[in-house]
Amino acid sequence: MSKTLLKTLGTFAVIVLVSTQVLAKQITVRGRLQKTVEAGGWIIANDSEKYLLLNAKKFQGERWFKESTEVEAVGETKDVMTTFMQGTPFEARTLEPVTDTQEEKLAGRTITGTVHFIGGARSGRAANAPRSASFTLNITRVTTADEVSQLNAALASGGQDQLLSVLRRMNAGRIRIGTGVGVTANAIMATQEGEQTKLTVLYQREVRIAEARYGTRSRDFQFGFAELYLGPGGNQGMLIYAARIRLRDDGWQVEDFGTFPARLMGLRLRGSPRIAEAR
Repeated sequence: MSKTLLKTLGTFAVIVLVSTQVLAKQITVRGRLQKTVEAGGWIIANDSEKYLLLNAKKFQGERWFKESTEVEAVGETKDVMTTFMQGTPFEARTLEPVTDTQEEKLAGRTITGTVHFIGGARSGRAANAPRSASFTLNITRVTTADEVSQLNAALASGGQDQLLSVLRRMNAGRIRIGTGVGVTANAIMATQEGEQTKLTVLYQREVRIAEARYGTRSRDFQFGFAELYLGPGGNQGMLIYAARIRLRDDGWQVEDFGTFPARLMGLRLRGSPRIAEAR
């Protein structure tokens, strides 16, 4: 009976060991979808690893299944041979797009308010009295961390010209000061600071005809820049109509063209949020 018990326990131990080894292969993978160098394959890539999706066809019918979409997958690595040279073979049980919480809160919404002291003067008695105008920011989507990295890399490698080249290919919404149709808000970056949401808006500003014709110094200030704070103790910010951007060790250095930044006040977040389609 002892031998039978020991044999049973031994068999149970082997089963537990095998089961543990199988379960150990089940992992959660997070990264961006990319095509393999060889045609027909897909990988999930992050900063440290690449996983080859063995069952990519199972998910290719989804609208969000395309390059650069950030996804999270639960599945198992497989010790199999494939015709693809990239990534650890991986079979996904589930694969879903990752939606940024800021995207959920902000995409599809509009911020309105008033911009004061346009032109930099702080006193109505100044020769060029300051003026106020309505302010509107329509948020289509929130700029991703990967896109912010692209902007930083462009500024570091090629200065403002390269930054502008990368920026003008982005579209996160629309910014309007006063009446008119406004201009594209190329990048809208969102961060959380305590109970407040901080939005940083960078866009290619319109260069006036006189600036372009006479080559004035203001042409070096090719960007519009705004910072908005929403939430308790916030709902205000600042706007630089003509800005020059430099990269410093501690981040971006933003220089205004000879005036004080205008003030944004009475900001209100309007509309209902929507979850933007994964990119």
